[in-house]
Amino acid sequence: FQSYPDRYTAWWGIRTLPCVRESDEGFLRYIIDGEDSVVAHWLSVGVDGFRLDVADELPDEFILRLRQRMKKINPKALLIGEVWEDASNKISYGVRRSYFTRGELDSVMNYPLRDRIIDFVLGKDGGRNFCQAMMELCENYPPEVFCCLMNFLSTHDTVRILTALSPLEVPADRAVRSRFRMGAEARGIAKERYFCALFLQFALPGMPCLYYGDEIGMEGYEDPFCRGYFEWERVDRSEIRPTVCEISRLRAREEALQSGDLSLDSEDDGAVTVSRNFRGERIRCVVNVRGTKRYLARGEILFSRNVTRSENTLIVEANGFFAEKITSDPLC
Repeated sequence: FQSYPDRYTAWWGIRTLPCVRESDEGFLRYIIDGEDSVVAHWLSVGVDGFRLDVADELPDEFILRLRQRMKKINPKALLIGEVWEDASNKISYGVRRSYFTRGELDSVMNYPLRDRIIDFVLGKDGGRNFCQAMMELCENYPPEVFCCLMNFLSTHDTVRILTALSPLEVPADRAVRSRFRMGAEARGIAKERYFCALFLQFALPGMPCLYYGDEIGMEGYEDPFCRGYFEWERVDRSEIRPTVCEISRLRAREEALQSGDLSLDSEDDGAVTVSRNFRGERIRCVVNVRGTKRYLARGEILFSRNVTRSENTLIVEANGFFAEKITSDPLC
């Protein structure tokens, strides 16, 4: 407080978000340690865990203490941190964070994945950078962290994924961006790109998370334009929602997509192959965002889009993808 009770330091000057001393014992009792603290109360009524907004601005000791109390109450409770970069070597305010080296967080939001998927689907990357970035995270993160990364394509802080994949130039005027919606042709292109991005999201290790409204094709530029109310009257039920449901069901029924080892491959030609191997079974997921490509069919096709088959050849058009189950592959 500069002058109690009206003048106080607020986070980024937002008066409804007063800054606190996280090390103050009274605050620690209220949030973490008390019998009916915030943490204890919500876990007792069935909450499965917490996401820490802007984890970079919380002291390491505070996060560690919070997680220890969570695990004492419910060993299976999950603590996710909002970190926009590779959290294994994150430096904030001049301090290298110890999110994983001291077991502070179970996992983090996977912003690097979102960025690389968008670059790949938009053709800014032929696929090599995507594969390299994902394998770097796999190498840098402990396995238990990597396997429960919060994988997403949109959040309340980002441009919605359908808008991010639009072929149109971003309007320079903020007022125009606030109400902008694509026409049918541009939206059709964005949808095909979105399906490729969604398929990659659900093919990779981690927890695929959908931001409300993406499953019905909502649009929106930067915050707050990405936070519009759910558009019940403009639901795109004809294609986007059914495709989201189909890809989600594929993930839910295939153990290899949930728990399998990961390998990635790309010739940097606009196509990426994601392979998940689990208990003698391999699922090969191929995404192609450029011209027609051909692949040898080797197993059961579980799901495909913009793909045709000619005898033993899979013909994958631009913005096409398929998932194939291979049970006799020696790589399994």
